[in-house]
Amino acid sequence: MAKRKLSGFPVFLTLGICVRVCAAHAATAPFGEVHFAAPAFTPVPLEVRGLRCATFSLDGVWRINLSPENGFENDPTDGPGRSDFTVPAQFVQQGFGVPRDKPVALATDFLIHKSWRGRRVFVRFDAVHGGADYWLNGKHLGYSENLFTPVEFDATDCIRIGETNHLALSITVQTPSELASFSSEYAFHNLGGIDRSVHVFAAPSVYVADMRHDVALDEDYNNAILTVEMLIANKGETAIGPLVADVILLDPNGRSVELDGAHKELGTIDSGERRVVSNCLFPTPCSGTRRGRTFMSCCLNSATKEGCSNESGGRSDSVSSRRTTANCGSTVSASNSPA
Repeated sequence: MAKRKLSGFPVFLTLGICVRVCAAHAATAPFGEVHFAAPAFTPVPLEVRGLRCATFSLDGVWRINLSPENGFENDPTDGPGRSDFTVPAQFVQQGFGVPRDKPVALATDFLIHKSWRGRRVFVRFDAVHGGADYWLNGKHLGYSENLFTPVEFDATDCIRIGETNHLALSITVQTPSELASFSSEYAFHNLGGIDRSVHVFAAPSVYVADMRHDVALDEDYNNAILTVEMLIANKGETAIGPLVADVILLDPNGRSVELDGAHKELGTIDSGERRVVSNCLFPTPCSGTRRGRTFMSCCLNSATKEGCSNESGGRSDSVSSRRTTANCGSTVSASNSPA
């Protein structure tokens, strides 16, 4: 068997070892029975009318329990057998030797200001490495084992407005996703933990549940059509409106770019979801905007004085999207106790 030295460690030039290790793990992973739902994320609002702050972070000191018992999700965060754990982080980074096949409990408390009453409330984990069950105030939100991608829950029916809320997780690292990715073996340590930020954010009762956009140039590269597709959601039982959607495009200097077709009357939005498409024509998309960044904002407003705006940014030399952080307009500061 061929081998060579690399930084003092023998490296075997064969797939045999990897195949044998994977085969040993695969015996405990029912891959054929596993189904993973496609991820879907609500555009995060940076501004919601009537709120000083529409999003805040849950990063900071949580409490960890290495031997959780049944019903732990209802236990107080300062109960016995718990230690401080700073989020975001992996277990091993803070000295916790957690077996991959054993569950670990994490919990935190946070306050939702009374001004959020009547809004949709979402909880998003940017990444949780392991199979995780989530509870809010003792109610099960769902399960995930995404590892490196965000997890989001609509927590409106579980949240307590104007009161302290208790968020708890049970994480077991050894899952089909972990075994298939071989990530902890590749890293040579347990990657389990809440290894990216956690956020809570609000949205109006009628909000943008999804948004994407595209830009097509004409043959002479003189004019462009900005196509914005939004999924408008009304989770209530009654229709709300009339509503309007406005697309706003800013150049790298913050100046508004003239758009034809940017204003769209939506009328009344019934309970459920409606997909809306706006086609906006704007001339000379690349003139004076090379080597910069353009920003697009989609503002959703209604006669009920509820509203939000959705922002996305792109490279101006190609006038295409690089990121979509929607349901936002102007940036506001975040705090742990929004008002």
